[in-house]
Amino acid sequence: MARAARRATNADAGAAAAPRPGRRGAGPPATRAPRRAPLPQPGRGHRRVKPGEADAVLFGEALTCEERRPAGFAPGPHAPTELQAESLRAEAFLQALALVEDSRGEEPEERGTTGLALQRIEARLDLLTTLVGSLLRGHDHDPVRPLRWSALGASLQAGDGDVAGGATGWLRVQPSDWLPQVLRLPVEVLASEAGTGGTRLWLRFVGLGAGLSAALERHLFRVHRREVAGRRRATFP
Repeated sequence: MARAARRATNADAGAAAAPRPGRRGAGPPATRAPRRAPLPQPGRGHRRVKPGEADAVLFGEALTCEERRPAGFAPGPHAPTELQAESLRAEAFLQALALVEDSRGEEPEERGTTGLALQRIEARLDLLTTLVGSLLRGHDHDPVRPLRWSALGASLQAGDGDVAGGATGWLRVQPSDWLPQVLRLPVEVLASEAGTGGTRLWLRFVGLGAGLSAALERHLFRVHRREVAGRRRATFP
């Protein structure tokens, strides 16, 4: 009887010491990556986003450029096939633009032995660009207007129409002076504000893939670098 009682006591102790199913054993608690604060969601049962809040979301911690460019907003849905096609087209366009502009910015000694060949290619590209540009100018284009944009979104004054927060559409912008090609990026209206000069929109980019986001960041960095160089030349001619 005593041995049986001891065996029963040991069995109970073992059962109490055994880890329960679904619980972790001893060790440091798992850590989770900190979550970013959720972005405002206009038009989805939430309060209306104020312009100051939209500024903080789009430009608060991102490299921001202010330019005067042909730009506009076209409301419309983001069909999956159109979204994919436009994203691939925009990524390829920005990558090609970066390749040409980076090669133009190099000093002659940095070009090496292939400098003359590159100059010939660029000259032919300029001729082709001029030809294509003349064809594109035959179509409707957006007026030149102040544009503030980052890799997260853009802000511009776009007409007198009332656009509700949460509406989807496309940002149209000509990112280069020498190439009259329009870049179309999918956006969502984050906020809007009516003024004497029209309605100002705050547009957040949506559905951008990793490649397109990287190409856009690279383009904006080049724009910022040119702005800094221009200010330096104006200060120290």
